[in-house]
Amino acid sequence: DGAMARLLASVGSDQLMQARALAAAVGLPVPESPVSDPTAAAGTSTTATAAGTAATTPTAAAAAPTTSDATTPSAASCSAPRPAAPGLTADQGLTAVVSAEQKAVYAYQVSATRLTDPASSQAVAVLSTHEDRLAALRDMLRRRCLQLPTLEPGYTLAAAFTQQPATALAGLEDQLGLLYGDLIALSTGSVRSAAIAALVQTAEHGLLWGPSGRPLPGLDVALSSGPPVAVPSGSSGGTS
Repeated sequence: DGAMARLLASVGSDQLMQARALAAAVGLPVPESPVSDPTAAAGTSTTATAAGTAATTPTAAAAAPTTSDATTPSAASCSAPRPAAPGLTADQGLTAVVSAEQKAVYAYQVSATRLTDPASSQAVAVLSTHEDRLAALRDMLRRRCLQLPTLEPGYTLAAAFTQQPATALAGLEDQLGLLYGDLIALSTGSVRSAAIAALVQTAEHGLLWGPSGRPLPGLDVALSSGPPVAVPSGSSGGTS
């Protein structure tokens, strides 16, 4: 179901990021994701992040959402696009990620000018993947006869995007991951597949800018150390 799909996608994305970091640390080939575009994966390079782990810098668009879905009408058949129905639906989730990706494109355009190379070039490469993903997502909305969110000429950004752009971009990717986690839970079929691919890519991109503050990409939970669990006296692991 939706909740389990989100959990599995989140845990799987984290396992992939951990595997890549370990592989890079010991000099083994960095594993690719089965949901990534293999042609784009061939054009990536390994870089060290501020966390001391490895991530891949995209040199081409990767994991762009697919728009093929036999159950949805073609864009040409939509005489009047409709607004997404209210409530927790796949249409609402898809509309939300389109709006967020529009803002992400703008944020990367602003931040890239505040960074110096090689970080600036890295930001431009990631910007390209967001632009490609946004185009594919907007096409998915059209195919579902849904209205496109208004494309604003500019957005209000937090001061960090100009003062600490790397940190701000890491936070941006983290928030995008949560929205894609929502979409995974709300959708099925090709929309869910596209959301899973996007979740993996947001995790990749986030690590390019620094360590993640979230234990599982796309899942809004935090690990808590909490008090130690008491072992009852007299049990096999107990103390006197």
